[in-house]
Amino acid sequence: MLCISSKLEVVKVKEILKKYSPKRENVNLGWLNKHLTDPELWKWNKKTIAKAFAIGFFCAFLPMPAHTLLAAILAVVFSSNILLSMFMVWVNNPITMVPIYYFTYKLGASIIGIEVDPGFEFSFDYLMNNVGAATIALWIGGIIVSIVSAILGYFSIITIYKYKAFKRVKRWK
Repeated sequence: MLCISSKLEVVKVKEILKKYSPKRENVNLGWLNKHLTDPELWKWNKKTIAKAFAIGFFCAFLPMPAHTLLAAILAVVFSSNILLSMFMVWVNNPITMVPIYYFTYKLGASIIGIEVDPGFEFSFDYLMNNVGAATIALWIGGIIVSIVSAILGYFSIITIYKYKAFKRVKRWK
């Protein structure tokens, strides 16, 4: 009974996603419409979802504005689900931004050899006073975290799909 109910839940989630997701034909962004005609941008399958997680996580940890726009552009370039790509960027939101950027700064600083004072305060003033080194450290740490999280996100989704398929085959036997 548990297997049937979990299968019904997955079907319900897919139906909800399809119902509330905008349809390709209803999106009108003027001259950008020609880039939104790829049907892969609007599909919810293993390939497009895995790529969307990778793109979203990659963009989320880069220290730059307009993460969502970058994710949409990369989704078009790599034919991933555009909505999920843009949504996954918001892992890094105003609540999580400070700890994430602090971690990426510390990672980048340790890689390029910047000594971080034990009484160091991660603040806007500190970044302005040390703009060159701090920016480089933030970007190096951000790129490393972005690449690692994109790879982990992609392979996690592929693994989850394979596990679900394995369980289905096992149940059929």
